[in-house]
Amino acid sequence: MSQLTYQSAIEFIRTWRIDPQNPPYDFNGVVHLMLAALDNMREHAMESELEDIGRAMTDDQRLYLKKIADFGGRLTDAEIESEDN
Repeated sequence: MSQLTYQSAIEFIRTWRIDPQNPPYDFNGVVHLMLAALDNMREHAMESELEDIGRAMTDDQRLYLKKIADFGGRLTDAEIESEDN
């Protein structure tokens, strides 16, 4: 993959689909991009930088993140693991 500029990386993630000419939308792929970004932030962001997230988010993004967190909080890792077995 060629090197992306910061702005082109954001646009790539914002509009990414496996094949825009061939639906369906790859929800699982986008979820894993989001989770990779969360892992990156957890590993590298300073606590004081977390305040910047609220300033950067739109109201729609904030509401959707809360919705994702609500769904994400419904199962623990142990519960997910027991479902897989």
